[in-house]
Amino acid sequence: MGIPGGSLDPYKTEVFLQCNAAAKAWNRAHEKLMTVPPPGTGEAVEHALDAVGDLQAFLVAAGILSDLFFPGDRGSSDRGEALRSLYQVGRESPLADSKVRNSFVHVDERLDRWLPLQAGRQVGPFSIDHWDGPAPPPERAAHLRIIDTRNWRILVRGESLDLRPLLEEIARIGTTVSLHVEGPGGPVDLKLGPSMDR
Repeated sequence: MGIPGGSLDPYKTEVFLQCNAAAKAWNRAHEKLMTVPPPGTGEAVEHALDAVGDLQAFLVAAGILSDLFFPGDRGSSDRGEALRSLYQVGRESPLADSKVRNSFVHVDERLDRWLPLQAGRQVGPFSIDHWDGPAPPPERAAHLRIIDTRNWRILVRGESLDLRPLLEEIARIGTTVSLHVEGPGGPVDLKLGPSMDR
């Protein structure tokens, strides 16, 4: 079948853009999660909403990277194979896990399955918490999103996603990408901006 358009260059540009978007979103979320204002204030709620939004932006960028490297039945397997080879992304990569893409798609279907399990409980929008084991205790789990800042994972409508391996993989790929663009003064090679806080 070959690579659509015959060139990997547009795909390499997309990898650059998504690694950059993921790094910036992660760093904003990390800063907010590490400096939470006192609970019960409007500032704390606004701060947490910003962190949740930035984490969602990180997951969207990670999901796009996942689709680029592991297109499945929906895209070009030749393209996926060529990109995985170029960036040394193995089949065991956290980007291969469909939970990465599913963390932000099909929200309606996931809510339809999850909400009946919360019968009789007040469901909150989000919580910043930490727990040991695969999930928080049931009395603390009735939130649409729970962010575990000790173990760096997120529980989205009952499904847990470990962020650390994902973060490390995107950071590793990000150190290998650059973007060659024609600027007003001639060609410029852009390197990936921020490193990712851990």
